[in-house]
Amino acid sequence: MNMHNSRLLIILVSGTLTLNSLMAAGDDWMLIAAEIKSQSKENTPQSRAKLWVRYKQEKQVWMKGRILVALAFADPKKVTSEVSACIASKDAVLRIAAYEALGLLGDKAAIEQLKKAIDDADPAARLKASSELARLIPKEAWALVKDKLPALDKNTATNRIKTLAVVNNADADKLIQLSIAHKDPTIRLRAINALKNEPRPWIVETLIRHNIKERDKTIKRCIRAVLLTNKPEALSPALCQIFASEKKELYSGASTLLFDRPSTKAGDILAELLRKKSTEIPIAVVIQSMDALLIISPKRYTTLLTSFKNHKNPQVRVRSISALTAEKEEEEDLYKLLKGGLSDPADIVFHHCLHILKMRTQAPPKGGVIPYFTDALKTKKPKRLMPLFLLIQDRLQFREADDALVVMAPHLGSNDDKLRKAAAKIFSAVADDPLYAKVAALQGYLTKWAVLGPFPNTRTNDGFDKLFPPEKEIDLKKSYESSQNRTVFFDEDFDLQDQRAPGQSVIVKWQRF
Repeated sequence: MNMHNSRLLIILVSGTLTLNSLMAAGDDWMLIAAEIKSQSKENTPQSRAKLWVRYKQEKQVWMKGRILVALAFADPKKVTSEVSACIASKDAVLRIAAYEALGLLGDKAAIEQLKKAIDDADPAARLKASSELARLIPKEAWALVKDKLPALDKNTATNRIKTLAVVNNADADKLIQLSIAHKDPTIRLRAINALKNEPRPWIVETLIRHNIKERDKTIKRCIRAVLLTNKPEALSPALCQIFASEKKELYSGASTLLFDRPSTKAGDILAELLRKKSTEIPIAVVIQSMDALLIISPKRYTTLLTSFKNHKNPQVRVRSISALTAEKEEEEDLYKLLKGGLSDPADIVFHHCLHILKMRTQAPPKGGVIPYFTDALKTKKPKRLMPLFLLIQDRLQFREADDALVVMAPHLGSNDDKLRKAAAKIFSAVADDPLYAKVAALQGYLTKWAVLGPFPNTRTNDGFDKLFPPEKEIDLKKSYESSQNRTVFFDEDFDLQDQRAPGQSVIVKWQRF
């Protein structure tokens, strides 16, 4: 029953059997077909009775055929006479439905009727009969149907490929390959789409190889979707065969497929391939393969994956770090393992390590976070420092604030205002007091700057010079002009003691020496 149930596609009406009828029926046909499918699945006396009543009352040919197929599934003993009547019908749609029903019945009488049906005058009906016959007696069917198959075109491609796939011999396989490589993209698409749930190694290999050459994006998506209809255990032999071969051009597609359909057997062969020939394989394939092995079991392949921790490619190092930390549950271990990655020259490695710490740790390590972040804090890149400051702010403890002040001093005295404020905020958070942040900021200023003041400053004290220009020396002897023993000049300084503004006139009495 389960086998037949998988073939009972009521909503997806076969190929071109009833396409014109469906277009004329409007949108209601989907609801009706779904209801028929539901009644056939119930398989109770009441549901069967409803189907029979509906069959006798139905006037639309395409729907009558669908109900006939449903009855062949739900009530095979009583439907035989109706199937025979439909085979004798002049309407090709009813005959096609009858041949599909014979395929569901599957007894000797049904096989004999299908042998006669392969001579049907209608190409679509002849193809349907051939398809059902090949499914029931695949070994004998090829000799009967090979000369009866209609020519390959857009309307026959789907059922033709399904028939050839069931036959499963060398001649049929060649015809499938020719159909997949057909110059018409519509025929290629329908031929490939007909290969769902076909995990045979040569079909998988052919589809992967064709995907490399194919330029049509729709067909490439179809190839991927068709390959993914297979279960992991069904695909495993095909993937094992590819990885064990020397067909390097197929490794990329096979490793991507292994990522989506994990298999330990195929993973073991791929791991051995990486162990021996990683330098001969394109780096993109190495990365895809590492992803697949991480999905299968990081623990199983830890030794292999961690051997790439010093690889020159940062993407490979990222995968190696993932394998290294995958099975670690202690937060202290994660801090130790990721310390080196936080100072890696590649930003992608740094951010990956930081992400792991954020997601998988909640508390600071016993010795505090500063020892683990000291090397990482030596960088001057704001894109690294800003997220690092946020994590330190979340994990820093008050008892290590003084140690933090030492390594944070360069950033507290930075030219970047945002960076300086973010660094100072760490100490405000750890002490829960804004004053502490000001003290920390002051420490940063004193570490790097010579002068402090309430003005926008720089390392060269340009801010001070702009607000207070350099002092000018005054030659009193040269300024003497009056017989009244006094000289008038302007004080360029800001005289706090006398409260005179810059530029205010000052009277100085001249005394003879």
